[in-house]
Amino acid sequence: MMPPGQKSAKCESAGMPSSPHKVATEIRRLLRDGGSAEHASGVQWFFKDEIKSHGWYTADLRRTIRLCRKQILAERNFDFLVRVADQLFFGSVLEEKVAGIFLLENLDTQCGDREFALFEAWLDRISSWADHDGLVTL
Repeated sequence: MMPPGQKSAKCESAGMPSSPHKVATEIRRLLRDGGSAEHASGVQWFFKDEIKSHGWYTADLRRTIRLCRKQILAERNFDFLVRVADQLFFGSVLEEKVAGIFLLENLDTQCGDREFALFEAWLDRISSWADHDGLVTL
């Protein structure tokens, strides 16, 4: 994560990886490398139980993941994007699950019964109130 006022990290690749798993791995790397250890320790203050955080500020994370979404949709389709989000929501790090939500944010009109059934299955993966808040706003 950049200090406040700097640009977000970029979702860059020389061509989109071939599978949702590989794209999710690239996004996880981006999140890990762009985080702030100082902010990550501060994030813990909000949670009763211990959480894992890369230390991203929400606005920077949203901006970065929207760039990733734009790139994914330029090279793949909506179903591929949903599968990337699903891979990210398996993560144990706060920003990974939030990234999965942000990939799909404001795209609910494109979702059908299959996607909503998938999101319902995500309920079992919730590990904190932050995961819950993101999922119910999808």
